[in-house]
Amino acid sequence: FRLLNKTKRQIEIERMRNQIARDLHDDIGSTLSSINIISEVALKEDKQGGVLSPYFQRIYDHSGRMMENMADIVWSIQPGNDSMEKVVAKMKEFCGEILEPMDIVYSFENVELLSGMTLDIESRKNFFLIFKEIINNAAKYSEATTLKILFSRNHTGWIMDISDNGKGFDPQFARSGNGMINIRKRAEAMNAAINLTTNPGEGTTIAIEIKGTT
Repeated sequence: FRLLNKTKRQIEIERMRNQIARDLHDDIGSTLSSINIISEVALKEDKQGGVLSPYFQRIYDHSGRMMENMADIVWSIQPGNDSMEKVVAKMKEFCGEILEPMDIVYSFENVELLSGMTLDIESRKNFFLIFKEIINNAAKYSEATTLKILFSRNHTGWIMDISDNGKGFDPQFARSGNGMINIRKRAEAMNAAINLTTNPGEGTTIAIEIKGTT
């Protein structure tokens, strides 16, 4: 009886998650898309760079970022994306979009270690946003030509190492930057530990240790 109730409850939760994801995508997502398109058209029509151009540009930029964030939220809510296989697939897609245009060669190693594992909604969202922040920073600032994402297991959970062969930086400076502060906060929220290894001229490695996953 207890097992039956648990199964029914799980089905209800998944149905609700799917409904929320659809509502966000169809209602808020379509509105943001309209705002983005209208501001883009206004920018193109204002060819002389009139007084309103900076405002249209800000609307276009902000709505674009909100659309990207909304897409991440919708993805994290959908029950079909709970498995780590789906998470890694999205990570590879994101790397292709960001790194390939910059001719940064990337690789994923030991992905099979994550087979059958899952993360809850909040942890999955935080994990992916941490990954995005690290990849974006590497693309913008590292001047790297190669980047490697390596997975491994330990007695408490599993680890993801992201390393590049870029120019590195002063780790003291990184600790006070908003990027690393946000990464550490998200890691703390999902019971994960962050370890940064870098020095000028020596590349950068960021290790995320995730504990107690199934």
